[in-house]
Amino acid sequence: MVSLQGEVADPLGENWFPIKLIDLSLGGLGFLSNHQIHVGSLRMIRVRLQLDDAHVLRATVRVANCIPHSLFKGYRVGAEFVRLDDAQRELLAWTAD
Repeated sequence: MVSLQGEVADPLGENWFPIKLIDLSLGGLGFLSNHQIHVGSLRMIRVRLQLDDAHVLRATVRVANCIPHSLFKGYRVGAEFVRLDDAQRELLAWTAD
């Protein structure tokens, strides 16, 4: 399990709000959010994987599930990556190792 901070926004990159990343793989990610996000919607995410700006994952995801999380008092969201370029895939592969 990972524990990183990030942000999620609408597909145009407006209205960013914080998330707590709890799972990351080459196929997608899981995170905790204070906001409910509609299943099937596209969202932009950004997560700083290291302290420098060279290791910030920026990607578009499709929300696969969004369920209430009673302990967190928010939502647990699962999402899959939909548009990854080679640099994003390389960053994810480096992180998954």
